[in-house]
Amino acid sequence: MITVALHITIRRYEKHDGLIEKIESIRLELMKAANEKKSFTDDTVVRFSQELDFYPLL
Repeated sequence: MITVALHITIRRYEKHDGLIEKIESIRLELMKAANEKKSFTDDTVVRFSQELDFYPLL
């Protein structure tokens, strides 16, 4: 029973690790775009920002 619970817990963390990596990747792209475009209203910057807005809803 403990082994099953531990396995489920580990899989849950692995799932979150992938999600954290995805969010971090988008965040870095957002920062890069904002620095390059020198604008928070540039279409690329807004797109990355909107993509990041989606993830807290999961």
